[in-house]
Amino acid sequence: MEHLNSWIYLWITKMEENEISESAKWPIILMRNEGRSVVWAVSYWLGVDCKGIPGQACRLLERFISIRTRNVYRQLDIDEMRNVHQILTTQSLLYVACCVNLASKMCSAALSRGTHMIQEYLAEHGFDCSCEVIKSTESDIFSTLGFQIPLYTSVEVAEIIAMDVGLPQDLIEEVAVLTNLLEYRRDKLTDLIQISVVLVRLTESLEFTSLRMIHITAGAVATVIIQHNLVDATSSRPTPIIRLQRLTELPFTLLRCIVNSIYDIVRMLDKEREERDSKS
Repeated sequence: MEHLNSWIYLWITKMEENEISESAKWPIILMRNEGRSVVWAVSYWLGVDCKGIPGQACRLLERFISIRTRNVYRQLDIDEMRNVHQILTTQSLLYVACCVNLASKMCSAALSRGTHMIQEYLAEHGFDCSCEVIKSTESDIFSTLGFQIPLYTSVEVAEIIAMDVGLPQDLIEEVAVLTNLLEYRRDKLTDLIQISVVLVRLTESLEFTSLRMIHITAGAVATVIIQHNLVDATSSRPTPIIRLQRLTELPFTLLRCIVNSIYDIVRMLDKEREERDSKS
């Protein structure tokens, strides 16, 4: 790979290899829109709906549930299965808040929220628990994840990629906003890309198994590049889209599928906003 921050790209590769390895052992079920909306709402209330923290919290919760259910099903203990299911359904808001706080702590010490603030939020939403329970739940999630939380959020990775391909600061900020939006509707984006890939495979070979961080971040950068028409083929220097492909080593065909799906997501969200505005 030809890039400035080579160690960051090596970290991304290693992290995604671990994700693939984990999902091979037991499927990681992607949170759908309703669940993701809750994560964004909790992040907003706690004042940490920035820097890609909500999307990171979703990843932590998805991995936690996958590992916890995998361990329980291996034991074939019916009572424990029921117990885990009851805890995850009746205490879901607690687990969401703890995952948001864990993501915040890794992102920045300044964004970490104290247990009293989380306790206040939970109490306002009808869930009374002690600070000790909150601390214990955070510790449980952290240990279940093998004490491993990604160093960077997808928004931060997208910003690094955008900088490496030479985008100006105003467009880097645009990439960050778009990446956060794509994380919010990652479930729908996954569905659209999978359909697009299936259609492409009718005429050519294309390797794609699941939507990963590198796909979302590279897709966001590529979309901004195309949207602002930064694809001058007459230049003697590599265009931003060429540099992006070299950095990420993603096939142009796959990038095209991702970008087309991103445009569909944006159009869908615009339509939803228009419908809300018409009702108000």
